[in-house]
Amino acid sequence: MGLPDAKGVRRRTDLLIHFGDIRGIVVEVKKGTAGEIKRQLRGQEKRWPRYKHYILLCTRGTVKVRPWAVRPWKDVCIGLRRIARTLAKQNVIQAALVLAFVGAVEQNLLGFPGMLRDSLTRRRNFPSAVADHIEESLEAKD
Repeated sequence: MGLPDAKGVRRRTDLLIHFGDIRGIVVEVKKGTAGEIKRQLRGQEKRWPRYKHYILLCTRGTVKVRPWAVRPWKDVCIGLRRIARTLAKQNVIQAALVLAFVGAVEQNLLGFPGMLRDSLTRRRNFPSAVADHIEESLEAKD
């Protein structure tokens, strides 16, 4: 019942989130950009008519395909890093697991370099986008 892939084959929906008996959120997780996926999204919400929210997670980009809300993985990672800071005060293991997931997404989907610590200690250059991303995750959320 999910979105068709590039070959037209239907794939399962990635996440259907329920809150008790309430059908809450449909989440489609994609590795492509929002623009690449836009055509596939049209009308897909009709497959899940009783859900309240529809979210597309993608590598980057914004498109308007009502009722879908587009969320880039970068924003998700920044939010999870902020949550991990608070979570670490209560449960450091859970915070570490969140950060491990974030690191995997940042390296594999966002293309951030691995072994960042080694690059910093050896004074090698790394993309400024990485520094901007980390800095944004450290800023207080309004």
